Amino acid sequence: MFADEPTGNLDSSSAAEVLGFLRESVDDFKQSVVIVTHDPATAVYADRVLFLADGRIVGDLDHPSEDQILEQLKAHTAKRRTQHIPEEVVTRAIEVISDQPAGESSLESFEGAED
Repeated sequence: MFADEPTGNLDSSSAAEVLGFLRESVDDFKQSVVIVTHDPATAVYADRVLFLADGRIVGDLDHPSEDQILEQLKAHTAKRRTQHIPEEVVTRAIEVISDQPAGESSLESFEGAED
């Protein structure tokens, strides 16, 4: 069974009921369930949690607690913040933003600057 954000629009009581049903499907009926979620409280129901970034697995936890999931998310976020951005990209972005005509967003100006 595949579930993409199965609790995304549910109140906490309904979310717990859905997650309990999914957990029961695994424990009692030996079903495989794959859940996609951004919510650590949902991910904690899983036997295994994989962390993805840019289409790649960047982390893997077995039977994690919510705190372990949060720590993994923090570590990955910190790593992404410290990745090097080439100086020429930063310089060009600054030039585009400072030269942008009034009323244009910086993104529109940056995209147009490549021409």
